[in-house]
Amino acid sequence: MRSTALNDVRGFGRAAGTRMLIAVFVAALAACGDGTGQDFLTPIGGGGGSTDTTAPTVVTTSPANGSTSVPRTTPISITFSEPIDSASVTNAAFALDNGVTGTITVSGAVATLTPTPALPALTTITGTVSTGIRDLAGNALAAPVTFQFTTAP
Repeated sequence: MRSTALNDVRGFGRAAGTRMLIAVFVAALAACGDGTGQDFLTPIGGGGGSTDTTAPTVVTTSPANGSTSVPRTTPISITFSEPIDSASVTNAAFALDNGVTGTITVSGAVATLTPTPALPALTTITGTVSTGIRDLAGNALAAPVTFQFTTAP
């Protein structure tokens, strides 16, 4: 007579029994949430199941609004109140006037535009940050923001 292993679930065999247990576990997890697959997890500190509905805001600009004699090769940075979706930060959503364009990078809550070529000399530059910029939850910037600075010779 053959001995039955503990993993042999009522004659299904080891592999079939394991697959059945996994299927039951997956079904139980799926039943725990609202379909997003995240409600059954609660991070330490709470917040499980909550949805981010807070619009991001601009905290600071660099150079600061009203700055003068800004070096022409200075990268222009915007710091937001929360991490931003990098795909939403385009040259249209984070724009500088006077034909200034450049490469935009996003790292968490900071978007930086490195002008290419250098900024024009002795020029007042107006930057505009539009509501096209969104946070990671898809919330649009609370309100558009403009700022100005003047470049060095």
